[in-house]
Amino acid sequence: MGIAPHVSVDSALALDTAHRLALGGLLADADPGRRLELDWALQGLLGRREDRDPLPLIPLTRDLFRVGDSSYLRLRFERNDRGEIVRLVGVYNDGREETNEKESASRR
Repeated sequence: MGIAPHVSVDSALALDTAHRLALGGLLADADPGRRLELDWALQGLLGRREDRDPLPLIPLTRDLFRVGDSSYLRLRFERNDRGEIVRLVGVYNDGREETNEKESASRR
C-alpha cells in the first residue's frame, strides 16, 4: 500500500523530481554564493532528463564553441605545437576559466 506522494510522478522520475524540488526550495532562500552552487546542481539534474536532447556545440571559431543556448559558458579546445588537442577550457562570462587537461589513453 505505502504512503501517497506529495507529487504524483512516474516512479522512474521520482528521485530526480525530489532532488529538483528540494534544490528549488533551497534556491529561494540562498545567498548569492550558495545560489550559484545550487543552480549548477539543478541544471545538472535538468540536463539528465531523458526527454531532452543533448546540447549542441556551436562553433564560434576553430576551437571556441557556444554550448547550446548558454549565455554564460563557452568551451575552448587548446592545442599543442603539433595541433593536437591537449586541454578543454570552460570560459565563463564573468571571466573565470576552468581548465581540464586531456587524459592519455593509458590513463582512461
